[in-house]
Amino acid sequence: MRISACVITKNEAENLPRWLASMRTFADEMIVVDTGSTDATVEIARAGGARVCYFDWINDFAAAKNFAIEQATGDWIAFLDADEYFPPEDCLTVRVLLAKADAAVDVFQFRRVDIDTDRNDAYIGASIQWRIFRRRPGLRYVGVVHEELADEAGREIRAEFVPDLTIYHTGYSTSVARQKSDRNLAILLAERERRGPKVRDAFYLADCY
Repeated sequence: MRISACVITKNEAENLPRWLASMRTFADEMIVVDTGSTDATVEIARAGGARVCYFDWINDFAAAKNFAIEQATGDWIAFLDADEYFPPEDCLTVRVLLAKADAAVDVFQFRRVDIDTDRNDAYIGASIQWRIFRRRPGLRYVGVVHEELADEAGREIRAEFVPDLTIYHTGYSTSVARQKSDRNLAILLAERERRGPKVRDAFYLADCY
């Protein structure tokens, strides 16, 4: 069994060392797809043992992530964002989980806890996220922003929730939340203009505003 850890980056020099430390514990390869960093992200990735690939940013998170999937060689893909990580005490459990995975399971779901690093890791909220999945044909991301996994042939994706493993996320911290919302809002509005409104847009627009 091989595990590929993938991430897309742009100026993630602050977050990437922790991501690398988390993924290195259980992954057989780490793939960093950089979309135009101007800081030390690429150098940190290489020094940390990751293979660095490049993807021209086109305001499409799904396209960048699918490019990363195409570079992977593992049986499983762990696709945590650069500002997400498993705590050190849980990292080794990931490999055990996948080694024992039921053949019917395509995706594992985890509780993700959002913390504010600018307020002494204060709790912000929590959600359930798909972050580890089998590398198989047709299982790809869709959506230019707030991208989701989908099966290109419309087949059912069989998911299993893992209650005893938690992912921590720092991307909504006070110092970066506004910038991220502004970015997502611009992408969402442009996509909405291109393809017309969809019901799910309302939630994400409300979140940005």
